[in-house]
Amino acid sequence: MVVRPDRKRAIGTTVDVAIALLIVGAAVGIVAAAVPPSDDGGGDADAVATTLATGTTTVEYVVSDAGGGGDGSPRIARGTYARLLADAALANVTVDGRSIGTGSGYVETVADRVRTATATADGRVTVTARWQPYAGAPIGGRTRVGPSPPPAADVHAATLTVPTGRRNPVADNRTGGYDWLAAAVSRASVARLFPPVATGYALDDGRPASNRMRRRYRRAASGLGTSVRAALADADARRANRRLAAALAPRIERDLRTYATPRAAAQALTVDRVRIVVRTWTPEGGR
Repeated sequence: MVVRPDRKRAIGTTVDVAIALLIVGAAVGIVAAAVPPSDDGGGDADAVATTLATGTTTVEYVVSDAGGGGDGSPRIARGTYARLLADAALANVTVDGRSIGTGSGYVETVADRVRTATATADGRVTVTARWQPYAGAPIGGRTRVGPSPPPAADVHAATLTVPTGRRNPVADNRTGGYDWLAAAVSRASVARLFPPVATGYALDDGRPASNRMRRRYRRAASGLGTSVRAALADADARRANRRLAAALAPRIERDLRTYATPRAAAQALTVDRVRIVVRTWTPEGGR
């Protein structure tokens, strides 16, 4: 398999973040070796992207969140590096810069594992995984491994895309207006962060999982200027999601109206995928 610079590549379906942060799986070993350096940095970008796409690993972590909560018990997740990075981006979500994630322990562990697997002799590599419904959206998730390239460096890049496991519900929109499109994007975005079935189970689960999910809902509601108190009292994930989506829709509609037509706005959506960019570089003046 060859991964070429700046060419998007699909990697299999990611697990739901709500499930990924709770599931316990069997262990498998790391099968990808560290990436060797090249003379100009370009080969490194391709090699790192290939490692992320094909190498598999298992990470063990302790669940923690932005509110300091966590039950202290270990969790295990496994998959390709790209898949785990995508989950890390989805677990590291913010609303207007306010963290609502429940996966800081997971994010840190994945970052450490990816850093080791993609290391070059001089450490000149950075990997960024980002999820957002569209460019500049008020809601999104991001995780980065490695330093930023120096301003004068000769940078080489390779790009992967990882499906989030949910189809873009409006990619072929031809009839709905901006308001319809914004409502659809809001529902899809909230469902991506709070999958109703898995989240409903978490709300009804034991104290640690339930409390963690409730904190996440409350932080999201606070960031969007709404309340999900009644929905959480009934452990009703779908009702809570409707509240969040209704609060998010007006913001998204304002953004989408900057596009010439609703169809153009729909074609710009990226709610259904996580984008991973690998950058390697050669310092100014060569090695």
